[in-house]
Amino acid sequence: MIFCPVFNLLHTVEVLFAGGLVAISLFIYTQRHFAMVTPLSALQPLIATITGIVLYHCFFMYSIPLIGTLYGIYFLATRRCDIQTLHAMACALCAALVLWVDYHRFNEKRELLKHDSHTLHGLIIDQKKWLQTKSGAVVTVNLTHIDYAPSSGIFKFFTYVAPSLAVGDSAVFFKVTASADTNKEKLISYALRDHQIGACFTPHVYARKLPEKTYYGAWIAWWHNWRQQLYDCIKSLLPAKAFTYFSALFFGNKNCEGFLDIRAKFTRWGLTHYLARSGLHISLLISLWAGVLRFIPIPFPLKAIVLSIILFVYDHLSWASISFNRSLWLWFFYLGGWLSSNTATPIFGLIHLALAILLYNPWQAECLDFQLSFFLTMILMLYGHYKQQPFLLSSCVNKKK
Repeated sequence: MIFCPVFNLLHTVEVLFAGGLVAISLFIYTQRHFAMVTPLSALQPLIATITGIVLYHCFFMYSIPLIGTLYGIYFLATRRCDIQTLHAMACALCAALVLWVDYHRFNEKRELLKHDSHTLHGLIIDQKKWLQTKSGAVVTVNLTHIDYAPSSGIFKFFTYVAPSLAVGDSAVFFKVTASADTNKEKLISYALRDHQIGACFTPHVYARKLPEKTYYGAWIAWWHNWRQQLYDCIKSLLPAKAFTYFSALFFGNKNCEGFLDIRAKFTRWGLTHYLARSGLHISLLISLWAGVLRFIPIPFPLKAIVLSIILFVYDHLSWASISFNRSLWLWFFYLGGWLSSNTATPIFGLIHLALAILLYNPWQAECLDFQLSFFLTMILMLYGHYKQQPFLLSSCVNKKK
């Protein structure tokens, strides 16, 4: 079996295309000589990107030529070809192209694994306990081959007996068929967002560890072992219930044995949101660490770099959510502005962060967690701009004096 290499080439093109559009957007909306450059001006490419996603789902293959036709009609009606409108149309085309390419890259493999047994090769990138079983495990594999043909994607094994494999190992899995329950229509968007082409619920995994080693495998194995040792150390110091609450609140680990019981009690009390990882965690941690660094006599850029390293380590030692990542990525966005002597408004940063994510992975727009985290936050920011902070609409980026 040989998968079409054209879609892999198109995937590389779309990644470069999306990166170029993000860079152009940052350039356009930070230059004062462009007309009507305000924080809300940057909504134009974001709205165009969402329009491209909607058109793709409504018209499928006809969405890409349809977007080009709409731009042609706009140009004939207005006789305008300004760079902002052209950039917005390019964003819409990029979103539709990414959706089309990703769907064909992964749908063929999903359909293939649903019907027959296949041999899978891949790298184990995660392994955790399956709480619904006594000794089971959830093994996440980053595929490299399907039936000895080069491939890509994520596959998960839900096993009732933990296999003798570890994170970072390269392995070959025999007689694998994707379970039908993982192919429900309402879960396709989430699967495509995570590039998951299937999952298998099985008592045992028929696998063999391969002797080959990779630098990436050694890296993730080292991080996984270090994190596990840290958790074991903290677990030995705290009572069982205190450790479960601590790991869920501060590290986002919801795979502890007592978590389901704690969540049921928090739900009964109406306090489930305390267990959710959100941007508030990043804000509190940055405030805490910034207060400590304030008393250290080092230059401000060096303090920002030290804080970035701390956040990087904390991110790799925890289990992140979309809200957590939104705050973390926004902080790195602000860090870049500070190091370049710029001050960006919150709405400007959120718009460009959402634009970058949707250009690289438009499937996020269909997922409820992304909608609540980004779109709802953006609505609240816009309301705050109009009602309480109208002065922030004067410009999107100001040079520090």
